[in-house]
Amino acid sequence: MNAWAAKNFNERAKEHEEKADEKLKQTNIIITSGDGIKLWVRNGMLILNHGSTHIPHTDKETILNKGVHGVRSIYIQSETGYITLEPLAWTKRQGIEVVVLDMHGSLTFTNITPLSSAKLRRAQYQMQDTGMLEHAAKQIIIKKTTAQLDVLNNLPLYRKKKDMDVIGAFELGIERIKEWNKITDIMLQEGRLANMYWDYFNGLPLKWHSFDKRYTPAHWLYITRRGSHVITIE
Repeated sequence: MNAWAAKNFNERAKEHEEKADEKLKQTNIIITSGDGIKLWVRNGMLILNHGSTHIPHTDKETILNKGVHGVRSIYIQSETGYITLEPLAWTKRQGIEVVVLDMHGSLTFTNITPLSSAKLRRAQYQMQDTGMLEHAAKQIIIKKTTAQLDVLNNLPLYRKKKDMDVIGAFELGIERIKEWNKITDIMLQEGRLANMYWDYFNGLPLKWHSFDKRYTPAHWLYITRRGSHVITIE
C-alpha cells in the first residue's frame, strides 16, 4: 500500500470509528478492536484501554464503576493485548458479558456461562421416556429450515434459475421432514438442506465503496465457502 493509499485508509478508518462510537453511545454495549487493547482493574474500577486500528492512534479509555455502569456486554476483536483474571472476575460479578474474537471474527474467549435448568433437564428425560423426543426434534428442524427458506425467498434474485432450483428443493425437503418420524432420516435431510443453503451464498458479490474496492483483496469481493478464512476466487 503506497503512502497516498495509507493516508486515505487512516482517514476513512478514523471516520468509521467516530460514526461507530456515536452509534454505540445509544446502547449498553462496548466494542473495541485493534492492537494494544488492555482490560484491567484500578482502585476497584474496570479500565478498558481501546485498541489502535489506524495512525495516528487516539488514546481512548473507558472507566466503569461497580453498580452504576449500565453496560451489558464488552466485545473485543484483537489478537494482541493484555487481559488479566481480575477484570474477568469483576465483569462476572457485575453481570457483564466479555466476548473476545480474533481478526477473522471467530470466538477466542467468552465468560458467558451456559444456562442450566433442572426443570428443562427433567422435561428432556420425560420426553425421551414418552417417545416425544423425535417429535420435538422434528419441530425444531422444521422451524430452522422454514426460517432458512424465508431468507432465500427475501434475497434479491441475482441468478434466477439457481434461485428457483434451491427454493423448490427446500420446499420439497421441508415437506419430507414433516412426513418422517425417524431421527436419522430427519438429520440426513436437514444436512442436505444446510449444505444447499450455504452453497447458495457462495459467490454472491459483496458491495464495496468504489474507493475501498481498489484495495480490497479478491477473496473479500465475494462470499466464499464456509470453513476457510481465505479462498481463492478464480
